[in-house]
Amino acid sequence: MLFFEQANHISQLLLTNEIYINEQSGAQLPIIITDLTSEVSDADNATNSIKFKWKYAKHSFPAASKLPLNIFDTPFHRTFD
Repeated sequence: MLFFEQANHISQLLLTNEIYINEQSGAQLPIIITDLTSEVSDADNATNSIKFKWKYAKHSFPAASKLPLNIFDTPFHRTFD
């Protein structure tokens, strides 16, 4: 059974857009949760668990590009002749 503070912390972890992991060097690096599995049981002798896989956010691809369409359609003008 979880205390309220523990359950609230897990809820915030799974619902937030920004998650960081503490490295041994003291740096906080952003991560992305890639897979999530939960196991819940009503039995008194069984434990509930939440397992997730993660990867560093710096290796992810951007979801949307902010570049305009046809960025290579502008004609090239040589100005240094």
